[in-house]
Amino acid sequence: MGIRVLVASHIRLYREALGRVLEQTRQQACEPAPQVVLVGLAASATEAVEQVRRLAPDIALLDMAMSDAFSVARHLARFAAASRIVSATVSGASPNPFSRSPLTGRSVAPAICATCSFTLTVLSPVHVVFDSPCDDNINDNTCERDAGFTDMNCPDNPSTPEIVTRFNVGDKICHTVRLLDCNDNDVTCQLASFCTVHIDVTERQGSYYDSILVRDLTEGFVGVGTPGGIMVPRGSSFQYVLDTRGYEARTVNNSKFFRSCVWIDYNTSPGVPVGMEDVVSESK
Repeated sequence: MGIRVLVASHIRLYREALGRVLEQTRQQACEPAPQVVLVGLAASATEAVEQVRRLAPDIALLDMAMSDAFSVARHLARFAAASRIVSATVSGASPNPFSRSPLTGRSVAPAICATCSFTLTVLSPVHVVFDSPCDDNINDNTCERDAGFTDMNCPDNPSTPEIVTRFNVGDKICHTVRLLDCNDNDVTCQLASFCTVHIDVTERQGSYYDSILVRDLTEGFVGVGTPGGIMVPRGSSFQYVLDTRGYEARTVNNSKFFRSCVWIDYNTSPGVPVGMEDVVSESK
């Protein structure tokens, strides 16, 4: 069946040029090498999300200059774990490369269009796994956008029971995660110097699977952690000791809860998540 590819760029010239390159690659491929099959072209972030959901490509080529490209990458990391995300940057051409001929008045493409180049970076997906004391069900996160998705909300599949950590306000909660590759091999130590592991904590209201943002919390830490919500490598894991001073008390008695969302990006492609998982907690 070959390698199925989706191209997403807001600039028609780049989008169609990449499409032609992929089509030429398919025509020139020698058996039994796997063929590259172009399955879709998306002109916006909205189209990219819709087409990935519908077409389930093996590779999604994202023009990172496209509006909301990082949001798309975060979304794909959640619901399209089987799709490999590739960030594409374009150089050597203007976003509006056409000019007017002084003789005919018609639009013409200058020579620079023929020499534009593409830089592709393959981003291997990573599975984030929580260890005690903040346990999770280790199931894939739901593919549907939850209210407040852009606030790093990544609820688990509603068909699985949510594991909830309960704490007293002021407790120091150690968040510990390991990183697995697509074959479930532990690659935490191998990736430690090549990636950054982030933690985002929010207070939310509603059910664990369908909630709204109450407030985005400052990820204070005690002893283990880095300002800005960056987890630190400790032995065979990444850790962050969250300081819960100032959190709302007794959320166990209402519909509010706290979500710690951990996501990872490669240092070569900052801001493009390749793995994401969360844990839920409530205050006593």
